[in-house]
Amino acid sequence: MASTRYFTVHERPVVIATRDDGSADALVLEHETGTFVRDRSYVARVSEAVTGVQEHSAEELDAIVATLRVGIVGKLLVRTIAWKNTGFAGFPYTATVGHIALTVRVNDPSEPVYTLMAKDDELADMDDWPAAWSKGPESMA
Repeated sequence: MASTRYFTVHERPVVIATRDDGSADALVLEHETGTFVRDRSYVARVSEAVTGVQEHSAEELDAIVATLRVGIVGKLLVRTIAWKNTGFAGFPYTATVGHIALTVRVNDPSEPVYTLMAKDDELADMDDWPAAWSKGPESMA
């Protein structure tokens, strides 16, 4: 039977999804950008449960992730990042940090000006462009 379980492994959030056929996959919080990435090695780490593995409810893990992301996003906002212009008005800038693609979305006027995104995860809303970030040249498109 398919199931999803939530853990921390040495304080790192991990989601284990088990399929109906018994196979499992793991998503692990990436400390550089605060997004979840696939790392199947954590399936074994959780099942061996030697030390440092703790199971949580989905709500508990969400709270842990939210707390960790505050610190991660804080570091991203002061980190020097050279953004490239995409030429798309709604998502005008992209950059790569580590191996994760980041995107800046421009929001409706009633919302914060920008949203920092990694994959489909909204990491932070911003009204001002961070001083440490540089925008690429304007697109000619």
